[in-house]
Amino acid sequence: MLEKAALLEVIAGKNRGLLATEQEKQAISVAIANLEDVNPTPRPVEAANLLDGNWRLIYTTSKALLNIDSLPYTN
Repeated sequence: MLEKAALLEVIAGKNRGLLATEQEKQAISVAIANLEDVNPTPRPVEAANLLDGNWRLIYTTSKALLNIDSLPYTN
């Protein structure tokens, strides 16, 4: 699946999103949308059984998960 490989390529080295620039975040959003477009599951939100397993967080936009609010402020 080329779309999945493209997404993994754009998020590589971004430290779960901490190191992503705004331009990179936009490219990641596009890659996510491209992967969603080829999803074979018609209603993925209703298919929770397909998510069973162990997961590893490799990218997020959640400030809470990244603990951004707890980082010291520097100029």
